Amino acid sequence: MNKPIIGIISPRSINMERTFLDVTRFANNYSRRIREAGGVPIGLFFPDNDFDLASMEICDGFLFTGGGIIESSQVEAMHYVISNDKPFLAICLGIQTIAAYEWFKKRCVNIDYKIIKENFKLEFEEYFLETISGHDTLSPFYTKDIDKSKHGIILNEGILSQVFSSNYILMPSVHGFIIKEGVFENSDFEIVGRSEDGVIEAVEGLEGFKIGVQFHPEIEKDNYKLFEKLVLECRKQ
Repeated sequence: MNKPIIGIISPRSINMERTFLDVTRFANNYSRRIREAGGVPIGLFFPDNDFDLASMEICDGFLFTGGGIIESSQVEAMHYVISNDKPFLAICLGIQTIAAYEWFKKRCVNIDYKIIKENFKLEFEEYFLETISGHDTLSPFYTKDIDKSKHGIILNEGILSQVFSSNYILMPSVHGFIIKEGVFENSDFEIVGRSEDGVIEAVEGLEGFKIGVQFHPEIEKDNYKLFEKLVLECRKQ
């Protein structure tokens, strides 16, 4: 059986004055988990914030990673995976990209790639994200301190609760922004997980395998089941 190709979408670190610091960063844990789960990870690049449809089309599924900023190319990528019913897992900044797309989509009559490219701006994040304290207590983050970073997450019945065989999980938390309440009202996603202090930590698409989590399952190998589920769903494609 051919291994499914999982496209990894990571944010850029922009430095136009220093060419070797103008990069797209791919943390190894993401690709490591995909390989362990039986998939083939490939990095997808959108230099100069130019979305590349051709590179998306060779992939069976997708992983949106954590990072710093949401650009229009990432929102275009989210439009592609949702419009084409592609399996995907979106982690940290990834779930926030789902929120960006859902917020922006509600303000468009007929959303398409051109509309996103020309109209989505970095400064829009204040409308769907807000800062929080207490969810990023380790800076810098060291693997030896992983247990100190964890907090409890309560899951509703759904794909994630089935994958983890539980309605309560402990997961590493490494984020200073959260999704605002109301973003997922009248949405194609439902909130299925919250931290014990009420923060949105997980969403699932109403159809297909479309998962967003604010926590970081990729940090621990014990969470391989989630990546196995992603690869399994991609095989079905």
